[in-house]
Amino acid sequence: MPYLPEHLKRADEFAQEVVNSWGSSFGSGNEKGFSPEFTALCDLAFRYRDAKHIADSRRMHNILSESETAKEDGARESFVRAYIEFRDKHEPEIMK
Repeated sequence: MPYLPEHLKRADEFAQEVVNSWGSSFGSGNEKGFSPEFTALCDLAFRYRDAKHIADSRRMHNILSESETAKEDGARESFVRAYIEFRDKHEPEIMK
């Protein structure tokens, strides 16, 4: 997967994009129209955001453990890989 390190730096932006898409569709009553792929991507976005929130809170209090850092890093990479795959698969449809 090309440029993964650069994409990892943008994980927060990508997660916000997914959450915004989910929220606008959910808010307009379209949640039943979510594909299984998009639902899985949303799940990974929320898992990443949760792991990041926990790590950031512990970082602020200087009590972040190595396992929490690993969870955050793993959640970030899993989400970004899924995001790139989803985007690459569906972007041509979006651009039509």
